[in-house]
Amino acid sequence: LNNFEVIVNDITEERNQALERCETFTSVKDSMELRVERMKEEIEAVRTDMQAKQAEQAKRDEDRDIRAEQQQELNDGLEASLHIFEQRLAESSVHLQHRELDYSTMQADALQLVEENARLVSALHAAK
Repeated sequence: LNNFEVIVNDITEERNQALERCETFTSVKDSMELRVERMKEEIEAVRTDMQAKQAEQAKRDEDRDIRAEQQQELNDGLEASLHIFEQRLAESSVHLQHRELDYSTMQADALQLVEENARLVSALHAAK
């Protein structure tokens, strides 16, 4: 009977140790599951943050592209306006040269008329 009690006590002790190991394992398992869950949440938060930053960068890139396109359109418009201005300036310059030529011709004609008038006045005085 004493042997039997020793065996029962040994089995009971082993059972108690096995239960303690199971409780320790369960505690470690629960702790690990909590850590895994927290890590999943952190990964999701990082993923969400990264997606938000990528969306912001894409928006900045799009805005930059729009501004560059608008700037190019403005530059093209200014270039066209400058070209028109240069054409008009050249036309005005030619027109001014024609006017100067007309003025010179009129001045020469006026000088001839003054000289002829002087001759006529001299001839008229001589005829008196």
